[in-house]
Amino acid sequence: MSEIHKSKYTYPRYLYMIPYLLVAVTFPLIILFIGLYLLALMFGIGETVMEHRNDFLAAIASLLILFVGPMYTLNEYSDIQLLDNGLKVRIFITFIPLWKYVGWEDIIRIPKSKKVDRFFKPIYLIQVKKLTIWHSFLGWRHAGFWQPVLLITSDMNNRDELIELINKQLRLKAT
Repeated sequence: MSEIHKSKYTYPRYLYMIPYLLVAVTFPLIILFIGLYLLALMFGIGETVMEHRNDFLAAIASLLILFVGPMYTLNEYSDIQLLDNGLKVRIFITFIPLWKYVGWEDIIRIPKSKKVDRFFKPIYLIQVKKLTIWHSFLGWRHAGFWQPVLLITSDMNNRDELIELINKQLRLKAT
């Protein structure tokens, strides 16, 4: 197993930049709108501001969407590092990346998704026992079950090698 120690399987960096750019452009505008709304309330322009309370609620909802959308997208493209005793997976709880260990005993199977990626190639799912809620959403979206999965699309470098090595470990675990 030492021949795969510390092997990295990553996605292109531009896939990570898209959610960050979305937040960088829209977040200041939403905060500015909320700030102006609150200032108007403090300085007594309440009647005209209260007529626009739906706009305020829309700004709050936009902040929520601005968090949920990028978190889902960032966790969709999790980098994987192969170790002797399992996988190290790059996850995002907030916008800061963390590495989480997933042991071989925590990997259940590697089914194919019913969906294809942007190059019309099959998406593989590494079904695991425990990861983040974002990965559970991915399992629900791609396989129809509420269990965490790691997506392996054709964007990942050496994905066939990764799938082969994990399947080899799963066969060893079964014997």
